[in-house]
Amino acid sequence: MQTKSRLSREERLNRIAIAQEWMVELPHPHPVRLVLLVVLCSFAVGLLPIVYTLSTGKAIVTNPANASGEAGVWGVLGEKQ
Repeated sequence: MQTKSRLSREERLNRIAIAQEWMVELPHPHPVRLVLLVVLCSFAVGLLPIVYTLSTGKAIVTNPANASGEAGVWGVLGEKQ
């Protein structure tokens, strides 16, 4: 009878350990490497529009009214210039 209770106790402890396995702390990445990775990825993503524009050879033409600053912005609100 003692073996049966011992097995059930071990089994119970094993189930508790399996249930709490997600609580085990994982090793943290090196903070300097993490910062460098974020900076390099941000730089690479920032270069994507420039590389795309240079590779297609097409210039993006903007509307001169919008490119001249605030000209025409207040017309949306119905104000006269």
